[in-house]
Amino acid sequence: MLVQSHDFGLVRPRQVVTHRFPIRNPSRQNWTMRRISNSCVCTVTQLTAERIAPGATEYAEVSYTAPDSTADDRRQLQISFEEPGAPILTLGIQAQVRERLTTIPKELLLGLSNGAQPMQAHFEIQNFDDQDWSDVAAKPQAPWLAVSITPIRSTKDANPDTNPGRPRQRWRVDVKVDPRQLAPGNHVDLLELSAVGISEPVHKSVQVSLEVPQPIRVTPREFFLGSVAPGQSTSRVLLVLLQGDKKTDPANRLTIRHDLADEFQVTWGVARGEYWELRGEFSAASDRAGGLVEGTVSMEDKSGELPKLDVPLKVLVEKSSDVVPIGSR
Repeated sequence: MLVQSHDFGLVRPRQVVTHRFPIRNPSRQNWTMRRISNSCVCTVTQLTAERIAPGATEYAEVSYTAPDSTADDRRQLQISFEEPGAPILTLGIQAQVRERLTTIPKELLLGLSNGAQPMQAHFEIQNFDDQDWSDVAAKPQAPWLAVSITPIRSTKDANPDTNPGRPRQRWRVDVKVDPRQLAPGNHVDLLELSAVGISEPVHKSVQVSLEVPQPIRVTPREFFLGSVAPGQSTSRVLLVLLQGDKKTDPANRLTIRHDLADEFQVTWGVARGEYWELRGEFSAASDRAGGLVEGTVSMEDKSGELPKLDVPLKVLVEKSSDVVPIGSR
């Protein structure tokens, strides 16, 4: 096997670059091209001749199209010949694909907030332009997102003339979110970035996302008590967490209400780590008709600081015909 490689160095997204690999046949037989195997449609290979005579040199011209975003890309292709003694030629290419304004990472996923404490993260802006910028600007669209930018001091190896794969300049962007301003749910904002002090504009958007949970969290998310026969009882346990106030016993802070009258009762149990047990017991009346019973268990903060949480409740009451009296079997 013969192996050759080429490094295209720094290229722009979607830029097309080419390289010619020399293929010399040192043997005493012809090499007749059989197949070219590419690892990606982003590479196109053409030979200057289908047959390489003994002692002759032909060329494989490889055309590479860079991906549309920042990446350290490596590709490989193989050329095989018809003759049994001919080698398999492996050609490798690589490229450092960079946008003029590159961000590391590409987006910020802040994850799950605890609902009480500010969340912070950062990313880096890198200048891969062919000129220096006087500064960079970052403009959030949402009022809950705060941003600050600090230049990162350049080092000697940042000289683009001697190290073209290194960014000319770098900035640290610190992002801060106060989840207390946000309603529970998923939140996404686009942070608009731009280079300052150049004639040709450079812009980029970075997505910032986070999830703010319900202040009152329950696991599972509904009371499903299974099935029960008329005159019998069934129970299940929910685990309840007060987000941002994990030390407080929920029994002292929450009022529990439901719409199933005397057939359903709730009692607080013991703590399981950060969670507290809430046991619900459904006692079906002896004359209760069979079918699905649905209701709602509401958890309300006594102080009014936390929004109410409604938890669906379901229980299947068996039909009288499905119940076999004891001793009849």
